Amino acid sequence: MYSVTATDLDGTLLHSNHTLDHFTADTIRMLAARGVHIIIATGRHYRDVAGIRDLLGVDAYLITSNGARACMRPATTASTRAISIPPWCAGWCSPIWRATTGA
Repeated sequence: MYSVTATDLDGTLLHSNHTLDHFTADTIRMLAARGVHIIIATGRHYRDVAGIRDLLGVDAYLITSNGARACMRPATTASTRAISIPPWCAGWCSPIWRATTGA
């Protein structure tokens, strides 16, 4: 059995109209109930993703803002850890990321 599953949002967990269907939500809930750690990784802002996590009703790890922020579960303010990338680092890392990913 898998111990972790990671997913993007747009075009993966969500439809093109930004909705979550019942089958997908039920599948994520079933995995979480079986002890599978859920990770949502996206370019979206934390607040958008936290709302989707709350809609799913699972404790999910969130990697948001294109990796600039990582939040641990459970979803409480006390356990949230933000990883802020300083502007100098973001400017330095972007060309490396583009070169290695082809983006």
